Amino acid sequence: GVADARDRAALLAVGADARVEAVEALPSGLSARLGEAPGVREVTEAGVDHLAKTPDDGQSLPLAGVEPGAYAALAGRTGLGAFPA
Repeated sequence: GVADARDRAALLAVGADARVEAVEALPSGLSARLGEAPGVREVTEAGVDHLAKTPDDGQSLPLAGVEPGAYAALAGRTGLGAFPA
């Protein structure tokens, strides 16, 4: 129904059930505290540099870094497409 469609759209937009982001670095220990919240099964940290530069010509591009095993497990559970880590 409508609720399922809304949940699926949110998942595709966010890449998970929830996402916490900020312009500056998030507080130290936040991942651990979020992981202790009721209903949270797993927390996967990621970092994004929206202005990373290529080594050859210095072209800007977004670059994301994440622990492969944790993100592969998350992607497999959420139906976004599992991949080998």
